[in-house]
Amino acid sequence: MKTRTVLLTALAAALAAAPGCVTTSEPKGGDDGPPQAEPAESRRGGSGAIAIPANVPYVPWKMVGGSLKGFGDGVGAGFGHDKMPLLGLAFSPVNGALGFLTGFFEGAAMSPALLGPSDDVGRAFGAPLSRKTNIWWYD
Repeated sequence: MKTRTVLLTALAAALAAAPGCVTTSEPKGGDDGPPQAEPAESRRGGSGAIAIPANVPYVPWKMVGGSLKGFGDGVGAGFGHDKMPLLGLAFSPVNGALGFLTGFFEGAAMSPALLGPSDDVGRAFGAPLSRKTNIWWYD
């Protein structure tokens, strides 16, 4: 019961924070017709509704996506930097673990820290998987 109350309160707060539609005093498209609703984002210059929910999956995704990319880059670096593929195979668990941790911290520090109204959400969600992880243990 207590969990349901907390969830309903959080939902009510999120809905109250999301901008709705406002009625304009002048009709859209001409003088023939009643006033139409205009999205609040056109009045404010950006959509505040996407800033709250988009950050909920974005912040953990930066860390998870960075960790997965780091793991792959770490294992791949072992095969690329070692003189024999057998050594790359032997050290792949170590390289994967180091890449996983490096990717986690690079993902946590990745810009933008939080998504705002002017950020490209698709580009921000694709960033953890599109950048190369710094393989510092082979440099």
